[in-house]
Amino acid sequence: MNRKEVVSFRKKIEPGVREIIRERVKASGTVEKIIIRFYLGEQLSLRIRPCVEKKGQQLVDLITYPRGTDNYITGDDDPPMPFDVVFPVYNDDNIAVIVQNTGEIASRLSVDIEVDYYAGDKRVIGGVV
Repeated sequence: MNRKEVVSFRKKIEPGVREIIRERVKASGTVEKIIIRFYLGEQLSLRIRPCVEKKGQQLVDLITYPRGTDNYITGDDDPPMPFDVVFPVYNDDNIAVIVQNTGEIASRLSVDIEVDYYAGDKRVIGGVV
């Protein structure tokens, strides 16, 4: 597969709901970017945690959270937050977003995850070999 793909997670998340939303990886590739958007009125109540589910078992975070801090991203009316990452994925892995709405009103999930299938999981960093 010789292309990049954006996996776009959009969903209304009702109050008190926690769920994992998944999309299967189509081939070996590299997750290169995550863009998270929080809308006005969310008041830090929507918690988002992008990850990869390795062959339907282990969840691996795509963002590093230092020890002693929250292990999710949250916001309120923030501009889109881009996160550059380099994380290999393989056929039958799932790109996943763990989302939890701790507020009293419904919120909109808005996460885009870019996967580069062109070089598979062999992405070269920093130049030409």
